[in-house]
Amino acid sequence: MPKTLDKWYEYASRFDNQWRSAQIFKRGATTTTRGKGRSVHCPYYSTSAKDLNAMDVDHINISHLSPDERQKRMKEELCFLCGKKGHIANDRQFHPQSGSFTCARTIQPRLDMDTITWIKKMREDLAQKKEMPKEETREEQITYVRNVFNDMTDEE
Repeated sequence: MPKTLDKWYEYASRFDNQWRSAQIFKRGATTTTRGKGRSVHCPYYSTSAKDLNAMDVDHINISHLSPDERQKRMKEELCFLCGKKGHIANDRQFHPQSGSFTCARTIQPRLDMDTITWIKKMREDLAQKKEMPKEETREEQITYVRNVFNDMTDEE
């Protein structure tokens, strides 16, 4: 288990990312076949309903063309992503974020201001607690002295 606030933050962030990824895959995934009959897992990311309390994530918009639209774009030599002529979907000059037809994209969460403010406040509180030395109670002092005497040899 984490020992410091930074480690807890890292642990919680990693756990949250894993949970969100699992929820995305759980919502719905499609399997498509490309090339030599290999089956490729392509998750479906819904962009319709947004939870206002959820962390912001990079814009995710993976659209699936209808078979008719796909055929039309192939005949007219149009881009599958933007529908413009003169380039293809994985041309990084026109679509730098598209990559080369990767199914799932990496999601990088961004923290909202409430979370950042909360983290800063927790760090300040922790720093103040570290600065203030803990005063030992009378019982703790007596226990300490007894332990020191019990650990001593007869010669000491």
